[in-house]
Amino acid sequence: MQVSLDIEIHQRIIGSVLTLYMLALTLRWVAPFIELDLHNKKLSWIPRITDPLIKLVRQLMPDLGPVDLSPAIAIVGVWFVRLVVLKY
Repeated sequence: MQVSLDIEIHQRIIGSVLTLYMLALTLRWVAPFIELDLHNKKLSWIPRITDPLIKLVRQLMPDLGPVDLSPAIAIVGVWFVRLVVLKY
């Protein structure tokens, strides 16, 4: 009983962290459109946690010119990992 409860708690924590990461990626993606300054002292953590994944996706994707879909693809990738690993 205790083991299954521990597993469920860990799954919820991992799911919450992945969801919050997806929200950070979404904020990173829409920041230019809503004129949000991510270099602001209070928001500077967002690029620091999202840039590694976005840079990896940019390396794997073909160049699309001025269109940058890497944040959207990163969001879908994290969602897919959450879906496969946690089954929700």
